[in-house]
Amino acid sequence: MNESKQIRAYIGWFTTTKKIVALVLLLACVGSFVMMANGKKDPDPVKMDNMNGVDGSYVFVDVIAVSDWVYQYGNNATYYWLVDAEKNSFVALISDEDYKKLSAQHEYFEEDVPQPEPVRLTGLCKSMNATVREGFIEVCELSEDEFDSVFGQHAVTIGSSPAKNAAALWTTLAFITLIVFVIILLIALIRGKQEKKALARLEQRGLLNQAAADLTSPTVRSEREDRFRMSSRFLFGKGIGLAASWDDVLWAYQSVTRYNFIVTYRNLVICTADGVRHEHYYLQKKQDEIVGVMEYIREQNPNAMLGYSLDNNRAYREAVKRNK
Repeated sequence: MNESKQIRAYIGWFTTTKKIVALVLLLACVGSFVMMANGKKDPDPVKMDNMNGVDGSYVFVDVIAVSDWVYQYGNNATYYWLVDAEKNSFVALISDEDYKKLSAQHEYFEEDVPQPEPVRLTGLCKSMNATVREGFIEVCELSEDEFDSVFGQHAVTIGSSPAKNAAALWTTLAFITLIVFVIILLIALIRGKQEKKALARLEQRGLLNQAAADLTSPTVRSEREDRFRMSSRFLFGKGIGLAASWDDVLWAYQSVTRYNFIVTYRNLVICTADGVRHEHYYLQKKQDEIVGVMEYIREQNPNAMLGYSLDNNRAYREAVKRNK
């Protein structure tokens, strides 16, 4: 292994494990798109039985009457009272788009007008949601026994089907895996560029061979969890593209991330002469490790700026320009 590969094996982000993960994600993404494209067709729907419905079955209702909405569960789940051609009643989850097809059926439910032609709607039979059931009982002013004798124990989700649900699942899985794959690829490209800059800087200064030797030296100092390795001449950061001589470590500071005013994690930012800001993330309880690394930086390079300030930020950018 040459010196560059030896150093990159430690400071590189895109490890063999991450490459395998990326490959698995890519294969899962392709497989999901294939499954989505070759999805099975829906079976023929069976007539909805409000008393003996089978959970998960694909059903139809020939609707002659529909109420105004009876109960809204969440932002986009509106339930209605349906009546079929045989005067059976159902609780149904209906989208606004499907409800627009039932204007004549709604008029028949509300007024004394001639019975319209039934409209066949299909969907999935599902066990009644307890909250929806209680809402119907309250709005319709029924006892629990009366509700069960009218509506039964199942509701129908209009517009849903086995094929649509499977397609939605595969589509969601495909896009999630694609997004994660792209994120990993972008991070790998960004971190790879940082690694190249660090190695180029060492080579430019004639320090590449010595850095590779120090990295694996028995005397190299290693922080807990091996996040950093430190020799008398160099600082290395595992997986963050950091390999620099101490006089190239120009600035270090910690930043804090809070959630509801509570610190969730901190990150140690180490800025080097090649213009790269290398970051390691720590949980809140790991603050002592950050302090330890910053104290060691001060020992090895008294000229390094420590702590965040606008003046330090400005001074760092100017120092990077001078080192180009």
